[in-house]
Amino acid sequence: MNRRRRSKYHLVRTNVFLIVLSLSAFLYVLFLPQRRADEEKELQVHYRVSLGDQFFGVVREKDDFYEAYAAAKNSIAKEKDGIIYTDFPEFTFEACEEDHAPFVKEEVLVATLKSYLEPSATEAPVKGCMIKVGDDAVYVASAQDAMSVLATGLAEYDKKDMFELSVLVDTSTEFSALTPRIVKTADLPTGEDEDTLRLNAGAMDVLTVDDLTAESVSSDPYAQYEYGIIDMQFADAVQMSEGYVPEEYIMDVQKAKEYLFDVQDTKQIYTVKRGDTLSDISVDLGLPLPQLIAMNDALVSEKTEISVGQELLVTIPVPILGVYRLEEVRRKEAYDLPIEYVYNDSWYTSDRKTLRQPSSGFRDAVALVTYENDAQISEDILYEEVLAEGVAKKVEVGTIVPPTYVKPLAGGRISSYFGYRRSPGGIGSSYHKGIDWACPMGTPIMASCGGTVTQAGWSGGYGYCIVIKHPDGKQTRYAHLSRIYVSVGQAVSQGQTIAGSGNSGNSTGPHLHFEILVGGNQVNPFDYL
Repeated sequence: MNRRRRSKYHLVRTNVFLIVLSLSAFLYVLFLPQRRADEEKELQVHYRVSLGDQFFGVVREKDDFYEAYAAAKNSIAKEKDGIIYTDFPEFTFEACEEDHAPFVKEEVLVATLKSYLEPSATEAPVKGCMIKVGDDAVYVASAQDAMSVLATGLAEYDKKDMFELSVLVDTSTEFSALTPRIVKTADLPTGEDEDTLRLNAGAMDVLTVDDLTAESVSSDPYAQYEYGIIDMQFADAVQMSEGYVPEEYIMDVQKAKEYLFDVQDTKQIYTVKRGDTLSDISVDLGLPLPQLIAMNDALVSEKTEISVGQELLVTIPVPILGVYRLEEVRRKEAYDLPIEYVYNDSWYTSDRKTLRQPSSGFRDAVALVTYENDAQISEDILYEEVLAEGVAKKVEVGTIVPPTYVKPLAGGRISSYFGYRRSPGGIGSSYHKGIDWACPMGTPIMASCGGTVTQAGWSGGYGYCIVIKHPDGKQTRYAHLSRIYVSVGQAVSQGQTIAGSGNSGNSTGPHLHFEILVGGNQVNPFDYL
């Protein structure tokens, strides 16, 4: 085939291909809408709606059902002339095909839903006002009642009516959003907004010590101070909002005041500070020592050692809503200087020694005192004239955390406690100086605390016995052993296996007799374990 004929052949073939491609595209576009309609018809589903065993019917769209639900609720609201308060049930929507879907008529669905909702809407909520403090809330009948509750809580301390409680009202919504404001009466501007409620009580912005001492000093240094209450404010953020609530939630003003302002035992975390003792903490918090010990698993007795930074669970009597107030007071008083601590890096924190006894001073002072309700929580001296110098107590204390003691075996059953007992078999002491754990012969015995072995061998009635001296001066004794794995002078670590339990010496059965000695005298091991 010559070049001319080949060229003509390729041209014809190309034209035919383009014609076929164009025809295919035309047919695809022509039938595309119908194809899409068929696909949508195949995918079209509707919903069977039910709740538990109750069937409400079949709807084309979920929105159709929600519109019927709203219509039913509105119908009940009109009949009851109020707002219907119900929880939205978790309806079940089951997909189904159109061919098997006899759709429920809208009026029938509304009537069915109305019958379902009416029993739970027989008692419509009433309009009330919530006072919210943290996670706690109380409901009263109105915003005016809420203001009365807050005002009476402040008025208990504001005897001269120096403060007022006001609230800004945002009326842009159906239910007003209320923001309590605390102002000093003298600072309250005239011509308050009509939407502002006012009652006696309240406070101004918090003043700092610098603010109070910035004024020039007159010839009489005591004349520059105001004396009395300088500032009052709530200890927590207070929110108020109006809305509809179940009628049984509403409290009268007196009960709401008692709920918010009366003291209640509240659990809090206390962090141990340097120099703290359990007795000091008990006295400072007004919490009985036995109650403090019972609340904390780490505390076995009043002798349990505590360390700086340790957290203890305590209860403190405080109200849900506290009231802070600052008062300037002038008083002539005896005063004590803070304790001066001398830290000894070679002593344990449980060791202390008084180097100098204190002596109270006497002064004429002006103080800024902060109270939370009736409890004084801080005091700043603004001005003072010392009439007699005080002397601070001086105490030397250790900085080393003392070693701990652990149970010297795994398992075991306590067969005899520390203290008086009936002599077992007539061979044991009637005053038991340790703790006995009954256990199988050869049970591994561990060092309760790290230290140095001072005795390892036979010891009369103790049988085979080990004594370990520890860095804090205490000693531990392990008696009635069957095997000894350490020797005198050997250093051992806490938890190291030192022996096997046994039945040697004055013993009525295989067990471990364990003692802790302080100053050479046996003490109850449970005070230290």
